[in-house]
Amino acid sequence: MFLTSTLEYFNMEMNITLILSLYPQVDEKKLLIKSKSFLHFADFKYQFNLLNGLVKNNINFTGVSLPFVGSFPKEFPDLFYKNSIDNQMFGNNKIVYLDFFNLYGIKNLYRTYILNSYFKKLSKNNNRDIFIIYSTHLPFLKASLSAKKRKKNTKIILIVPDLPNFTNLKRFKNPIYSLFKFFNNTFFYSNLVHIDGFIFLTESMNVHLNKYNKPFCIIEGFSSNYNIQHVEYTEKSELIVYTGSLNYSFGIVDLINSFMNIRNPSLKLIICGKGEAENYIKEALKIDNRIVFRGQLSSHETLEILLSATILINPRRPNNSFDKYSFSSKNIDYLSTGIPLISYRLNGMPEEYFNYIYTVNGSDTNSLKRKIEEVLLIPKSERSKFGNIAKDFVLKNKNDKLMTHKIIDLIKNI
Repeated sequence: MFLTSTLEYFNMEMNITLILSLYPQVDEKKLLIKSKSFLHFADFKYQFNLLNGLVKNNINFTGVSLPFVGSFPKEFPDLFYKNSIDNQMFGNNKIVYLDFFNLYGIKNLYRTYILNSYFKKLSKNNNRDIFIIYSTHLPFLKASLSAKKRKKNTKIILIVPDLPNFTNLKRFKNPIYSLFKFFNNTFFYSNLVHIDGFIFLTESMNVHLNKYNKPFCIIEGFSSNYNIQHVEYTEKSELIVYTGSLNYSFGIVDLINSFMNIRNPSLKLIICGKGEAENYIKEALKIDNRIVFRGQLSSHETLEILLSATILINPRRPNNSFDKYSFSSKNIDYLSTGIPLISYRLNGMPEEYFNYIYTVNGSDTNSLKRKIEEVLLIPKSERSKFGNIAKDFVLKNKNDKLMTHKIIDLIKNI
């Protein structure tokens, strides 16, 4: 009875609007072909699972999305970005996709303008407006804060997937980008007082950002129920697989060096992704023919490779400045496959996860090499059992319905 009355209150007394960077699923292939920068599947999955979780909790909402794509002309060939569809339904809830002018330097001004225009057209009833914003993206914040000024009973909940200081982890940064980023960060930190609630991925994020002690919850990620069996690789090889960003800070060079020092001719390393270390990887291919580089693939192709693996590896080390402020989303994604995972003991991960991971002891390249060799010596049946227990853990405890229920509790407190 209490649950029913709570849902009635949410759905009759509140207008819940999500501000997203989601792209239509039908556009994935187009984006992979056209994008010169890394396509962030992790952002897509988080938002997609968030929406499905709200549907499963019977929460009514609307949403508006401006996809994150690289800017024209260096990172994307289209001066004006157009989505293939105007909207998409999640249950009975509509997500509207907005097109935008994509010129570097002007893009964010235009995104702010069209988002402001969209908000002015929203329902003007007396219900309390709840804006749930994905990311610290400046146009999303500016437009939402403007809407809050127009309607005083508006509340803003901010999902913080990464601290704004750590959204670009490339070794070499464009100085113009850095200047824009400085002004963006200044605006962000000076307006935290106007945010009414937070969804963080780690506890350390809350300590760093939540200076005004606003209500918050931790949703580090969502498990995915793939419902696909392990795919046996056709060659008689054991496969180590890494997928994701190929920026140096995520440990891809350490993984390659560790692998090359393992003298096992039947072992292969498959790397999928895009980033600044691509040239390093291509040079490594010339030295060691056991390394296979596939580039950035579609989500379906990536899943097929993950499910063919003997071991999945996250080579990111815990000695980075951003580590405790970041949850490595690939870990929860890898665990969802049932394939055993090797990872360092990352500071941003809750302790409960390490019962289901083959954890690297130490933080150097030799430690990673030793752990790979150690895990390969474990009988296949034992590794398989360990992977399936890990999969059961995340499917039971980190599924979209359970994790998004935290948002209901958060909204009650703002």
